[in-house]
Amino acid sequence: MKRTRLRPRSDKAIARDEARRACVAAVIARDKGCMFQRAVGAYSGYIRELELPPSWQWCDGPLDAHEPRERSHGADPTDPDQAVCLCRKHHDWVHAHPSTSYRLGLLVRGNGEPYRRRT
Repeated sequence: MKRTRLRPRSDKAIARDEARRACVAAVIARDKGCMFQRAVGAYSGYIRELELPPSWQWCDGPLDAHEPRERSHGADPTDPDQAVCLCRKHHDWVHAHPSTSYRLGLLVRGNGEPYRRRT
């Protein structure tokens, strides 16, 4: 059964979606895989502190283009320089553990400042 949209998409929405798809393809081609291990590897021994199960150290599944800065804080979803490639499992982990992700540089505050623990 063929499904039709209730409302046709605007030319602006179509152009935005095409630009986002091109950005995702560029990020995946540039990074050639999940960048989680490389981000964690910058902190020697940090993988043990994260207490991830051994299966979490390996990447599998589909790849996502993750934006460290949120769109609401000025990130451009069509700029490949503002995105990094993560597998779906690690992408979900980044958003489930924001304080640790800020320290790893996988999330960035809206003003571009690195993570600082609040006292």
